[in-house]
Amino acid sequence: MALFAAFLAHPAPGYGIDLLPDLFGGKEPEGTYLFQGGKQYVKLVKREQEDGAARDAVNDHPAELGADQVATVLGMITMQHTGGVIVEKTEALPVFSEREIQTLAPHISRGLARAQPDEEIIFMVAGRHPGAITKEVMGSTGRVFYSEGKLNLILGEVHKPLMDKNQKERALAAGCGDCPIDERVIYFRPASRNKVGKLPEPISTIAGVDFKKQGNKVRGDWLVLDVPTIIANVERQKNRLPPALEKERRAAKLEAARAAAERRQMREEMARMRKELETGGGASGASVEDRLATLDDLKKKGLISPEEYESRRQDILKDI
Repeated sequence: MALFAAFLAHPAPGYGIDLLPDLFGGKEPEGTYLFQGGKQYVKLVKREQEDGAARDAVNDHPAELGADQVATVLGMITMQHTGGVIVEKTEALPVFSEREIQTLAPHISRGLARAQPDEEIIFMVAGRHPGAITKEVMGSTGRVFYSEGKLNLILGEVHKPLMDKNQKERALAAGCGDCPIDERVIYFRPASRNKVGKLPEPISTIAGVDFKKQGNKVRGDWLVLDVPTIIANVERQKNRLPPALEKERRAAKLEAARAAAERRQMREEMARMRKELETGGGASGASVEDRLATLDDLKKKGLISPEEYESRRQDILKDI
């Protein structure tokens, strides 16, 4: 945790990080900080020119998207993590921690609302994520913009440890788990329209999440997000009962349907019998014996009261 605190608290003066050499992945684009805390930031920058795209291409900005909507969407983005000591299994690993979402959501929402068509948002955030043995602090970069009715998220470097293997070994050898961090080691390359990001695992496919097709290739790091579809999917999941309760609910529905069918058949049978009782004698009518038998049947099935039974019986006997 001390390492995380040092990372967050280490001041990043103005655009000083832009002076880092291209040896470490290029420069952070100039722009306006929407948020800056240590090495973390959310920044409004000029739209990156995409290779092969028209020079006058623009984003659909400004765009209105609430912080709660952004938070919901970010929370649904996961990677397909495969692992297991005894039995290998695949599980959904969140790309952003709750803390990272709390940092990103309000500033992305505010940035989209103030962005011009020739601007977009880049960010770098850090949070605790599962490492080789235990959770450790890792950073991620991204680029966000709104285009053709969809929220676009390009991932740059995802879940990159704050220290590389060599620096960790040096720190452990020195007996210093929280030694000062070398800025050059923790530099994170901004996400780019033209350079595929570094993802440790593939992004999970869910309703509302598509991937950008660039030329004849599909960019697994470039997510095209249908916000209403994703949010509707989240709401459905919230209303879904646990498996055991869902099974009980289905069984209850089947039982209710069966009982309703039985009641319907009983009403139809009672109506038929009543009609027979009301039919007079003669060639076209039921005999007295048949009518009395029908009346007895109604009584046995509990479809008529004793008083009604006796009244109907007397009416039938009058026809003798």
